[in-house]
Amino acid sequence: MEPINSLLVFLVALTGYLLGVGLSYIAPEELKPGFRYFLWLERGLFVLTFLPIIYVFGLSTWVMIPVAIALVSLFLNVKYRIYGSFGLFLVWFFLVWEENLIVVLLASAIFVYGLVAGTLALEDLSPSRMAKLNKKVKV
Repeated sequence: MEPINSLLVFLVALTGYLLGVGLSYIAPEELKPGFRYFLWLERGLFVLTFLPIIYVFGLSTWVMIPVAIALVSLFLNVKYRIYGSFGLFLVWFFLVWEENLIVVLLASAIFVYGLVAGTLALEDLSPSRMAKLNKKVKV
């Protein structure tokens, strides 16, 4: 697969994040009770995106060091981890851009991760900001 095609696939995979943000606008009342479950799902999907990279490159040291750093980032604030993870995904895309099946698997994992991550990204809105948001959206 050409690098430009990989970039387009990556951009399509990022639409999952936009859909997740849209989901948080549609159902803001579900964010508070489901935050714990969204957080665990986001962490699990983040770890799941490591599998195609490990499959392609094996358990070599230069692969395991970034994976270990990414696993340590699971303990960071949710917003910072989400934005950093998309940068990491971009690097991973260009590491595996010749493997068509792996690119599709990674794109699918990033899309599903983006749905959950986009929902979590707006969870920290204060009640006053949520009220303003509800007036704009007319919920």
